[in-house]
Amino acid sequence: MTALPKLPPIVSVAIRNLPKHETIPCTLALFGFRENPEHTVLAHLRGKWALGMAQKPHDFFGLYLCDRCHDIINGRSNHTEQPSDWEVLNALYRSQQFMALHRVLQVK
Repeated sequence: MTALPKLPPIVSVAIRNLPKHETIPCTLALFGFRENPEHTVLAHLRGKWALGMAQKPHDFFGLYLCDRCHDIINGRSNHTEQPSDWEVLNALYRSQQFMALHRVLQVK
């Protein structure tokens, strides 16, 4: 398999700031947490799908997460159970639906 050329990071202020202007629920909602939309932020997808060391994925590979789920997927929590691949991909799908619904992610 041929490696893809490295692109500069795609950064979108509109995608990052969407939870500040709209009510966006946590798209992961792990372990039955009652997420507070006031604490939702864009969390970049990490793990085996992510890029190399010290690289953030493009903003359209972000999840809208509450602060508790964000801490869990980034390893800043005492929870040892991590979300399954299906849960993470479902959260990405839901996050991109919010991005498209609010027109911060468009295909031309």
